[in-house]
Amino acid sequence: MPGGSSHFLSHNEVVIEESVKYLYINMISEPVMAWGIILSGGLNGAGDTRGVLRNVALSLWLVRIPLCYLFVVVLGFGPVSVWWCMNLSQFVMASLMTKRYLRKRWLSTN
Repeated sequence: MPGGSSHFLSHNEVVIEESVKYLYINMISEPVMAWGIILSGGLNGAGDTRGVLRNVALSLWLVRIPLCYLFVVVLGFGPVSVWWCMNLSQFVMASLMTKRYLRKRWLSTN
């Protein structure tokens, strides 16, 4: 392949550098994200759809979006701060799902 594998999607060096940063940062949250998705899928399957929706909404609307706004708009940080905010919100979501699962309140939702 001409240009090597780093030019598969773009020839722009800035795009390539930012993509590599994103992949490294995102790689850190993959196990946590997988854990949260597995638990949310199990809770959804058990009928606890409202609990899952509430936990996902809380992690997005009260963690990810406000922190992204703070770091990008207010403080002027770049895209890296958004990716770290995404990691943090994934951790919060997985924590909320774990807490919900371990409390077993979802057993009484049926």
